Amino acid sequence: MDIHLNRGLPGGMPMLPPQLPTLLLVLGGGALFLGLLLFLNEWLLRWLVAGLFCAVGALLVLVGLRAKRMLG
Repeated sequence: MDIHLNRGLPGGMPMLPPQLPTLLLVLGGGALFLGLLLFLNEWLLRWLVAGLFCAVGALLVLVGLRAKRMLG
């Protein structure tokens, strides 16, 4: 009887990619910088939220146009 205790992973636990610490440091530093900018400039939050809504709206319009073209 063959029992697999590693739940299907061939080598046990997967290895972490070597770039992960650098990526986390860069993303964390960018998030801290953006947070400090938002503390200093309240209008920046308004522009970021407005830009996010414009990006989501544009994506929905593009998906709708693609779906319309696919259906007829």
